[in-house]
Amino acid sequence: MIFSNKLYLIILFIFLSFNCTLDNSIPTLPHNYSMSDNENSIIIGHVSYTALFDKNSNRSKDIFGQHLKKMIYIENISTGAKLYFDFNQEENSPYFVVLLPPGRYVITYISIGNLSIPLFGKLIVDKNKIIYIGNLIYTETHINKKQLFLSIILQGGNLGINGKWTIEDNYVDAINLFKINYPNITQEVTKSIITLLPLNSKSNK
Repeated sequence: MIFSNKLYLIILFIFLSFNCTLDNSIPTLPHNYSMSDNENSIIIGHVSYTALFDKNSNRSKDIFGQHLKKMIYIENISTGAKLYFDFNQEENSPYFVVLLPPGRYVITYISIGNLSIPLFGKLIVDKNKIIYIGNLIYTETHINKKQLFLSIILQGGNLGINGKWTIEDNYVDAINLFKINYPNITQEVTKSIITLLPLNSKSNK
């Protein structure tokens, strides 16, 4: 049987659609928000997914529908608090914008529906700042077809998909869109790109 790109997309979409509902996620920043004297900081970033069969273009918006829950899971190194927020971008901007308390964080994994993609990224959040953390890009490098179908049956896992994370610095584009969408915020945006480390270094937080 020929494992076509179209069949792969259909299977992937069906699998991801069976996602669970999560509560207490960090909300997206409202567009009328104004910086105040509280300690929380604004975090700006982006996550995208490039399929193995089409590395020349970003297919994340085509493959993953807007109804799927797309979460970033993080942990506060100091307090041990585990947080998550939806990175489902808005129509007029590809970037997520959320509030985080100050602290040292690690990003532990990304989820899109039932697809979980581990990573280990360090992030330092200072008090009352606006911080651009970079564009996280996951690129498929190999697909295990047998594992893909097994994951469909079990409704969990990584679907036999292997890939790698990279970071792009699109600071200028991100900040220009941020200023348009959040006209009440005039504070300077700090660039603090996430540090990606090997997954086996998680024990050395």
